[in-house]
Amino acid sequence: MPKISSDKKLFFKLLGKELNEEELEELVFRFGIEAEERDEEPDLLYFEIAANRPDLLCIENLVHALRVYQGLEKQRVYNFTPAKETIYVKAATQQIRPFVVGAILRDVTLTEDSFKSFLSFQDKIHQNYARKRTLVSIGTHDLDKIEGPFFYDAQPPQDIVFQALKQTESMNCIDLFSKLREDQYLKGYLKIIENSPVYPVIYDNKKRVCSLPPIINGEHSKMSAETKNILIEVTAIDEQRALHTLNCLISGFAIYNQKLNIEKVNIVYELSKKQVITPVVDERTLTTNIQYINKVLGINITTQQACELLSIMGIKAVAKDETVLDCLVPFYRSDILQQCDIAEEIGIAYDYNKIDFRVPETATTGSEYRLNKLSDMVREEVALCGFVECLNFVLMSIDEQTKMLNRPNVQNYVSLNNSKTPQFQSVRSTLIPGILHTLQANSDSKLPIKLFEVSDVCVKGLKSEKDGFQKGEGQVGAHNQRNLVAIHSSSKKTELEILHGLLDQLMIKLRVKKTDYHLKQSNDPLFFHQLQAQIVYKDQTIGGLGVVHPEVLERFDWKYPVTLLEMNIQVILNDF
Repeated sequence: MPKISSDKKLFFKLLGKELNEEELEELVFRFGIEAEERDEEPDLLYFEIAANRPDLLCIENLVHALRVYQGLEKQRVYNFTPAKETIYVKAATQQIRPFVVGAILRDVTLTEDSFKSFLSFQDKIHQNYARKRTLVSIGTHDLDKIEGPFFYDAQPPQDIVFQALKQTESMNCIDLFSKLREDQYLKGYLKIIENSPVYPVIYDNKKRVCSLPPIINGEHSKMSAETKNILIEVTAIDEQRALHTLNCLISGFAIYNQKLNIEKVNIVYELSKKQVITPVVDERTLTTNIQYINKVLGINITTQQACELLSIMGIKAVAKDETVLDCLVPFYRSDILQQCDIAEEIGIAYDYNKIDFRVPETATTGSEYRLNKLSDMVREEVALCGFVECLNFVLMSIDEQTKMLNRPNVQNYVSLNNSKTPQFQSVRSTLIPGILHTLQANSDSKLPIKLFEVSDVCVKGLKSEKDGFQKGEGQVGAHNQRNLVAIHSSSKKTELEILHGLLDQLMIKLRVKKTDYHLKQSNDPLFFHQLQAQIVYKDQTIGGLGVVHPEVLERFDWKYPVTLLEMNIQVILNDF
């Protein structure tokens, strides 16, 4: 979940009272978030916010919600004034980022702290709700430096020339992107649009570029703590998400206008001739009944009590009669969609700690998951054979499970898009790289070293019942599979018989008949030729064992002989 931070003194000043650590944790926990103080940063407070509450990603909105929750403040009432400015949306934007919304905050009074909070709020939304700017991007501008009407267009990158934020000269987007590839913060966003034949751009009536969404703003319209009038524009591939983002922003920073005034902006689409006035702030009405609330929460309250509880959550509710109430959802609460969300708000206001514990009325029979039971038996038996268990990372580089294992043609792994580092390129399809890394990390330990791991791998391919899966499990083109890997390393000799003996001991303990499994000649480049074998169970190859090839050991920085066994234990489940 996203986290925000605040100066401790500023937070308590905005809250209106001092709280000790225990009191603060109790307050925010009852409200549904978590607070954290760090010894290395004693002047800061950290708050972990639920992912469905982007409106709380700024300290201004969080403090306001907590004050309303405690009855110290009433819910804000915003004033929306008619649109004076217009953004014209050109048809070319349909190729890349088709929607834009906007709003204007006039006569604001910012401080250095509130200005930093404003920028931080945008960044938190970008990283979380906007999915790293792929869905939504925000631009904020000093309105006094630019002149409407404004235009949202999409043009070839070589035709867009402007001085970008923190740049010393004007340049086209091709040259700009070359420079930004060296920027540690912005380089990750370039891939969103760099392969498009056109880039989105917003400019004013004098053709001055305000922003290049979703990458960077122009230097000309740069904001500061002295800015008095702010233009907020939000571009997106999803119009509803853009509207929700805009509503979150204005709900937090309209407070810096004494009258809570928010000026609307007219959006005109050239292609569809559609005209939209944003922000769209119509309050939605959700109707619920008190019987549903009481049943879901296990409490007994009246509609009038429900209305009072909702009021401290910032929701205005009116009782239509003794059983039904209408709830007016604030325009920035995109997380409230249906009756269960209203029930959750009432539960928070009522305080979940005050609800009596009750044994569920549904009779159920619990049992241990069969695969986990099998895994625990395997772990115990391997440990009794003198092996030490280890746990390794699920993600790894593609090379680690292909080239580094002498298996360059392996393609059964699941790769990840847009990985930040090579170590997170793919999900492991084998446990071998992880246990070899663990072996290398214990190079100072006394030999022999005996390690094992029982964990899931993820491989491409459809599930089947013969592989130990239940009938009807989802067919998504990839699946988890429970594997065992064990290694033995000694300075004396390869000692392949130790892992062969481990395999036989496991099969005995799992009551697998000797006629149901055998070893078969194999040709896996991971192992020495003629010092390896396939493990065959009921005519199905479930793994292999052998002496690891020196080339593989060299890549993992290990100089002693290693014998290794890896097998799929899930296939045994059908006979377990």
